[in-house]
Amino acid sequence: MHSPKKQFIFYLVFFFILLIVTFILAEIGMRIYHVAHERREYIWVPDYHLGHALSPNNTFVYYGDKSHAEFVTHPRTNNYGMLQSDDVDFAKDDTVFRVVFLGDSFTEGMQVEEADRYVERLEQWFNQQDVFNGKKVQVINAGVRGYSPITHYLHYKNKIRQFKPDLVILQLFANDVFEDNASMARSVLDDKGLPVKLNEYFLAKYVDRQVKAGDIISVDSWIMKAHKFLKKHSKFYQYIFVTRERGHKKDPTHQAMKVEPQFAEGYQFYVVQNHNENVFGEPDFRGRGWKQTKYFISSLKDLVENDGAQFMMFYIPIEAQLDLETYGQNGRMFFGETKQGIYINERLKEFAEAENIRFLDLLGPFNARAKEKLYLNWDGHLTISGHRVLAEELADFMDKELF
Repeated sequence: MHSPKKQFIFYLVFFFILLIVTFILAEIGMRIYHVAHERREYIWVPDYHLGHALSPNNTFVYYGDKSHAEFVTHPRTNNYGMLQSDDVDFAKDDTVFRVVFLGDSFTEGMQVEEADRYVERLEQWFNQQDVFNGKKVQVINAGVRGYSPITHYLHYKNKIRQFKPDLVILQLFANDVFEDNASMARSVLDDKGLPVKLNEYFLAKYVDRQVKAGDIISVDSWIMKAHKFLKKHSKFYQYIFVTRERGHKKDPTHQAMKVEPQFAEGYQFYVVQNHNENVFGEPDFRGRGWKQTKYFISSLKDLVENDGAQFMMFYIPIEAQLDLETYGQNGRMFFGETKQGIYINERLKEFAEAENIRFLDLLGPFNARAKEKLYLNWDGHLTISGHRVLAEELADFMDKELF
């Protein structure tokens, strides 16, 4: 007769073996299901620290609004989940000058093919002009939809800095202040007010600040490394993780807070709407919001420069800031035919001058070239022409100011 200790060890080993076999069978079943149903990978997946990120090693077809068939593209993400075909490594040869673009969906560029994105156009221009003394220029597109300065800071701190960039270029947009304000409300900040963990949804334990910075799993811990490995390589684990995280969308706290005016997407451009100077019952609400965003940009700049890289930024206007007789359907949904203000442009210019940051406001150049149809009608992002104009204007600015 076996001793109780031996029986316990036997049952413990048996349990772990059963668990492993169950996982393997579930993984096989999930992969068969993917093949049989031609199931595509998730384009964006939940991310423990950043809220969401692009799924790595993914090729897919991306459609605009299907009812208007505005565009169809064929994007690919690389080994680190960046929207570009070329894989990248943390290691960098001495003959390479590495440029990283941080931005939102305008930099991500899902609406046009890879060769037409402004990031790719600039990489070609860099190498043709030989602007870095014979070094080959490698451009990394780190743009992800929905990212704003608070996310760019954490994205750079946790991941992008490991690529050892020589130049970091930050793209800004009119809803950044809105996005930063919402992200702060549902995330975990350290004692300096900087993000440690960003969340996609409003959950009570984060909104009420019950979770502290010390409670967050480090990006370098073995637990997080194992999590990332399984999320990247296991269909079953990815399905469980994605399903669990997206289930938070139905959380009562999230459902209640997402419709509050300061967090509702219909108000995301209040920073350029002059009639919203004082909004949501608070005098100079957008002034407070801008102060937060300015802090995240400044903190990002400090990180970049402390790493020995150069930093610059540029602003892409919304179409409704241009001098046009009529705007696209996307803009009219938010603003009708009313031209929007330049509050954020003025603040960015003041900030850039105070911080000695090279800054390009594309409102003027886009206004001068507005007849080239820079924006998609229904989607609101840049057209192929918009990406071309952006690349040309940014190249001209950098040629004068940076090289």
